[in-house]
Amino acid sequence: MLVQPRIESDCGLRAGSAALWRLPRLALVAVCGSSMFLAAFEVCAARTTFAVIGDYGSDTPEATRVAEMVRGWNPDFVITVGDNTYGDPNINVAEWERRIGQNYGEFILGRTDNRYPSQTSPTQRFFPSVGNHDVIDPVSDGAEPSPGPPYYTGSGAAIRPGYLDYFHTDPGRPGGRLPSGFHQPERSFYEFRWNEAHFFALDSESAFFDSASAQQQATWLQTRALASDAAWKFVFFHHPSYSSGSHGSQDHMQWPFAAWGISAVLTGHDHTYERVSHTGIPYFVNGLGGQAAYPFNNILAESVVRYNENHGAMRVSFDARSVSFEFLAAVPDDAGGFTPTVIDGYELSAAVPEPAAWRQLAISAACALVLAMRTLPRAKPRRR
Repeated sequence: MLVQPRIESDCGLRAGSAALWRLPRLALVAVCGSSMFLAAFEVCAARTTFAVIGDYGSDTPEATRVAEMVRGWNPDFVITVGDNTYGDPNINVAEWERRIGQNYGEFILGRTDNRYPSQTSPTQRFFPSVGNHDVIDPVSDGAEPSPGPPYYTGSGAAIRPGYLDYFHTDPGRPGGRLPSGFHQPERSFYEFRWNEAHFFALDSESAFFDSASAQQQATWLQTRALASDAAWKFVFFHHPSYSSGSHGSQDHMQWPFAAWGISAVLTGHDHTYERVSHTGIPYFVNGLGGQAAYPFNNILAESVVRYNENHGAMRVSFDARSVSFEFLAAVPDDAGGFTPTVIDGYELSAAVPEPAAWRQLAISAACALVLAMRTLPRAKPRRR
């Protein structure tokens, strides 16, 4: 089951509404006679914006600032690149609500039993992926993984009880709250479509410890991505394929994403921001969601932008013609607030064919209607 998108304009207008007539008529007349009219209206009506947060699952002041900044964008939805909690990843209402719900609950589809009261969205607008801090080792029963690999004791050892309970499980919805895919204690990955983009959430934690899981996810992604007709295809997961940070590049996630038609790869784990260009597509590391920042150690030759001075998040917007990526830092000010500051911006453009003949006719007809409305006299009110 793919998510039904919530289509909103980038101009504060809803697609399918009388948005056309809310624009100044003189402006419409000025652009009539060319494809600019329809193109401008379509971009305004269908531009989608989403936020990307990573390594954010704490109640630090930095995490609170980032969340406030993200909410201020009024994004259509939010995706995460893992480490959704740095507390106890068991089924624990207080931990999950304090670390996630108070900041992002308005985007999360609530359970029918109202187990997590801060989850107030009537539709699912929050799409997480699994990080290493989101899982439990049932052998040691540790709330967090041990300092270095191997964290766990073999295939299927790491489980995700709290993660699934908080984001997916619902006694009143047999299919759960996250989009369809594979949601089990040992791994959780899925896909969804939102307007012109197709999103694939992978479980890189499971892929690290279980080669069967890695193969299952890679085969699934390749099949689904190549079959998709979406203008843009984004994959997101926790461990970075390429990173100049402390954790470095994770070779278990260096899959041929470009060959499978993926437009961009979004990851976290290293508490930095970095944009790497590899095989013609951008790889983003976005782990400055609230925990202490990491240094850059071994700088990759393909690294384009690196930043670790302040915490922040990515803002991404797209339509059929282009997608723009930004990283904004929530830079603290002397008054106790913060200033959203753009650190990096990057854009991809798609080859869009010229409008077909029928569309040109539609443009001309729409412009003629606008002109007619301007010239027709207004009806006088009838006297009683």
